[in-house]
Amino acid sequence: MDRMDIGIDAALGSDYGLAMVERPVIPTAKQKVEQIEVPGRHGSLTKKGAFEDVPLKIKFNLLEEGHIKPLIRRIKAWFMNGKKLYFTDDDVYRKIKHVEMGDIANEIEEYGEFEVEFTL
Repeated sequence: MDRMDIGIDAALGSDYGLAMVERPVIPTAKQKVEQIEVPGRHGSLTKKGAFEDVPLKIKFNLLEEGHIKPLIRRIKAWFMNGKKLYFTDDDVYRKIKHVEMGDIANEIEEYGEFEVEFTL
């Protein structure tokens, strides 16, 4: 079985030398529901609304043969400008609303680890 990869728009994480530290747990979107009590009616009236934003945190590690700083700048742009997020083991994509990239721990100049929080 091939290793699962993350894709944003037309590029994969592996194109940048990125690997997910572990398989992410993908939360289910919750729909806003309003219960309206109507006098004379048995039971409430249910009004379904929009879906809430879904937060998704993924931890990545990066291994590069040289210094990783230039590559990190390209990766940041890839994350920040992305519109669609998907995984290679699934046909579904999710729309990216917002991205926050954590600090990169890189005690060795060829290796880095960081967390990215997506709002979908």
